[in-house]
Amino acid sequence: MDTLGMCVDWLKKLGLQEYQAKAYVAVVSNPDSFGPDIAEASGVPEPKIFGILKALEREGLVISSLGRPKRYRAIDVRTVGESLIDRHMERVKFMRDETDKMIGFLDGLSADKDDGKRETVWMVVGERAVENEIVNVIKSVKKEINVMLTKEDFIAVYSSKRILEAIRDHLIPSGVKWRNILPDVFYRPGSLETKDMLHRMGEKVAGLFLKVQKAMFESPNIECRVLPAESINVTLSTEDDKTGCVMFKKVSDDVAPKKLIFEERETARIMVNHFFSLWEMAKEVKFPGMALQRG
Repeated sequence: MDTLGMCVDWLKKLGLQEYQAKAYVAVVSNPDSFGPDIAEASGVPEPKIFGILKALEREGLVISSLGRPKRYRAIDVRTVGESLIDRHMERVKFMRDETDKMIGFLDGLSADKDDGKRETVWMVVGERAVENEIVNVIKSVKKEINVMLTKEDFIAVYSSKRILEAIRDHLIPSGVKWRNILPDVFYRPGSLETKDMLHRMGEKVAGLFLKVQKAMFESPNIECRVLPAESINVTLSTEDDKTGCVMFKKVSDDVAPKKLIFEERETARIMVNHFFSLWEMAKEVKFPGMALQRG
C-alpha cells in the first residue's frame, strides 16, 4: 500500500467513508483545486465529487472559495486528525455504554429462556471466536480448570495479548485450582523454539508472557508439568468438572481453528480421567529452570 493509500485507510478507520477519505487526501495533495481536478486525483466519480466535498465542508475538513467555479482547500491536517480522533472516541464511549445496556438486556433474555436444556456439543470456529471462548472460560471458571496444550496451541494461546491479560487479571488472582500439562520443548535450557516464539510475539507481548509465566509458577494454586511435545497430540481442557473442550490443530492457513465444547458431565468426566492419566506421567517443572528468556 502506498503512502496515499495508507492515509485513506487511516481516515476510514477514524470514521470517514471511502470517497470522503480519498477526496480529502486529494484536496490535501492538490490545494486550491477545482472539483473535477479533485475527482480525477482521488478516483471519486465526478458526478459524486461535489456532494462528497460538501459533506467534507459540513464536517469541517475542507473550505471552499466564494464564487464559481469553487476551489477547495483542506483544513490543517493535524487539526483534522485530532478532531476525527475526538469524534471516534465519542463513538467508542457511546458504543461501550450501549454495549453495557445490551449485554444486560440479552443476559436477561437468556436467563428467561433457560429451561435447563442444553445441546451436548457446541462448535466454535475461527481464531477470533476461539480466542473469545478461551477468554470467557478464564473469566467464568469457579473452582478448577485443567489444561493440556499441544506445541502449536501453546504458541497460539500464549501469543494472544487478550488471553494473557485475562490470565493475569482474572485466573491467577482468582484462587482457582489450575493444572497445566505443557510441551517440554519450551522449558528446555536454551530452547530455540522458545526464543523463536518470543521473537515472533514482539517485545510487549513477550514481556507480558514472561510475567504471566512467572506469576503462574509462583502461585500456590497453579501447577505446571511437562510432557514431550510429540506425546501431546490434542489440546483439551476441563472446567469445574462439568465442561470439556477439545481444540483441533490448525492444519493450514486456509482452515480455521475449531474448538468443541462438551456441556455434559459424563463426557467431561472421561476427559478429566484422560487428563489425570497423563498428569501422572508428566514431570514437574520449575520457573528458574525454564528456557523462557529472550535471546
